[in-house]
Amino acid sequence: MKANRVLRARGVWTSSGWLDEGSVVLDRDERTILEVRPGRAEDGQLHEGLLIPGLINAHPHLELGGLAGRLPRGGVGFRAWATALIEARREPDTSSDHARVLAQGAADLRAAGTAGVSDISNEGDAAQALMSANIRGVVQHELMGFSPSEKVWSQARHAGTREAGVITRPAAHAPYSTHPEIIQATAGLRLGAPSTLHLAEDEAERHFLMRGEGVYAEWLDAMGVSWRHLDVPGCDPVSYLDRLGVLGRGQMVVHGVDLRPEEQRALAQSGSPLCLCPRSNLWIGGRLPDVPGLMDAGVRLCLGTDSLASCDSLDVLEEIPVLAEAFPDIPVGVWLDMATRGGAEALGIPWGRLQEGTAPGLVLLHGVGEIGRLKDPTPLERSWFAEPGACPWTAGVHA
Repeated sequence: MKANRVLRARGVWTSSGWLDEGSVVLDRDERTILEVRPGRAEDGQLHEGLLIPGLINAHPHLELGGLAGRLPRGGVGFRAWATALIEARREPDTSSDHARVLAQGAADLRAAGTAGVSDISNEGDAAQALMSANIRGVVQHELMGFSPSEKVWSQARHAGTREAGVITRPAAHAPYSTHPEIIQATAGLRLGAPSTLHLAEDEAERHFLMRGEGVYAEWLDAMGVSWRHLDVPGCDPVSYLDRLGVLGRGQMVVHGVDLRPEEQRALAQSGSPLCLCPRSNLWIGGRLPDVPGLMDAGVRLCLGTDSLASCDSLDVLEEIPVLAEAFPDIPVGVWLDMATRGGAEALGIPWGRLQEGTAPGLVLLHGVGEIGRLKDPTPLERSWFAEPGACPWTAGVHA
């Protein structure tokens, strides 16, 4: 009979924090954890590095991988960046091999040690690439527009598809770009995996929702988007979503750069998780969210990279040095927790922790002798030691 596999490492990232020279005992399926405990000599080879659960990237846009290095950076502002994005996507060479771009993005996620994602897709077609890379999670089929077609209305109400650990479901883009009833329809589909919504990425969203003016209003008018037939909400972004009745554990929001203290508290009370994308925020707007304020308010936080159009990699661990430098008083373990447990809880996946009964996948960060090493921007070599298990909410396959 096959023996249980035991993995012993210089450090093990457990649900209680760092365990020096620990061991993880796996069931005979080599996925499910039976025990996490101090290491023993009889456990075999001591691997020099930190053993962690598979990472969760809660906000990549795989389909934008063809735009890597092509858009302006350095805090140019959202309008300038988004305008360049739209123009670049119209160029033939950026979409000539869409499947290859998706496959390469999924391979990059896998190489980074990613077990689960909440990907954003205008086409809603990233599931096959993720499944081929053995990554679980959600593909958010992103919808937008203030005068949606019948096709978009139909997509917004679609119950989604589930296959081999990946849910594809509809999601709204943002309050400044999407009809409120589309936001409500997509959020109202309780599929076990959350919907997502870009929120407060730029202060221009506040001006647009409060008064129907500012950069976003001018931008939408310049693009010929019809939006003035709708009433201006006259409130801040979080209050707007609260009015629509969409906040809660089933609605993840992303970015949160321009949230005031009262909005942070309201978001925390709602239970909606917030995905931070710090490198993307600096690339586009030159500004980070008020992370200490969000933590003090009790907002449930996780990490994402955003796309290669506004970030240098899809490696969620590379968000940590940026956050550690900006907020040196916050222990580095908090950031690793956001990249593992925080993301798993936001997605509704029972992973992100090395503890008995879980199957989150096991990744070794080579040469990491102590957790403070994660603050170093030097890339880390990593290896998969165990594959993640099945997602309970994707057990079935149905249209």
